[in-house]
Amino acid sequence: MASSFFGQELHRALREQGPAIHSFKIVNAGPLQAVARVKILEGHTIEVLLTQQGYKVDCKPNEGMSSTFESVEDLLHSLSPLYAQRRSEALFEALKRLS
Repeated sequence: MASSFFGQELHRALREQGPAIHSFKIVNAGPLQAVARVKILEGHTIEVLLTQQGYKVDCKPNEGMSSTFESVEDLLHSLSPLYAQRRSEALFEALKRLS
């Protein structure tokens, strides 16, 4: 795990996603940003960038701009239908345990 604020925050945010993502690894962390390689449930690997502006998918210059999100949950929800499904299932199970 990276020792920078952004590295720690990105690691924490992704760790909290639990079974809603396949895996992740912080690949770069510095004083102004952090980057993680995330394997989503559909099997694709994306690079998630965290900066002061928020979370976004790290794109190459010729791939165009990427939207910025306030939370990693919002970013993953926009990219992965299986992420949204798994999060809904987990919420439903948690609510069932409360009743």
